[in-house]
Amino acid sequence: MSILSFISDIFTPVSSLIDDIHTSDEERLKLRNELAKMQSNIQHKMLDLEKTALESNAKIVQAESNSASWFTRTYRPAIITAMFIMFCLNAFGILTVPLPDIFIQVFGIAFGVTSAGRSLEKFKSLTK
Repeated sequence: MSILSFISDIFTPVSSLIDDIHTSDEERLKLRNELAKMQSNIQHKMLDLEKTALESNAKIVQAESNSASWFTRTYRPAIITAMFIMFCLNAFGILTVPLPDIFIQVFGIAFGVTSAGRSLEKFKSLTK
């Protein structure tokens, strides 16, 4: 569930409540417009916060990749590689203790984010 649909779900009961108010059509329309403005403002603020968080994360990753320290530049790919090896060993039944489902889910998320981020970097370099 995205944050925008969550905000819409919050405002839906209020919107239907406006329909039930015994007042003129003009006043109902005015209330509905005010509610729509509030919803739009909240959604814009949430998108701005998400944009700020993504930009901050991108700056951190960029600083890490440009670092003079070998460890700082390579620890993220090393972790993903180690997780991938463990995932493969688990898939072929080589591990004596099977990996918990949460590990596999975390690996999928981490691998997906890393792959998407790398693809985005490559795409940006092609469009420059």
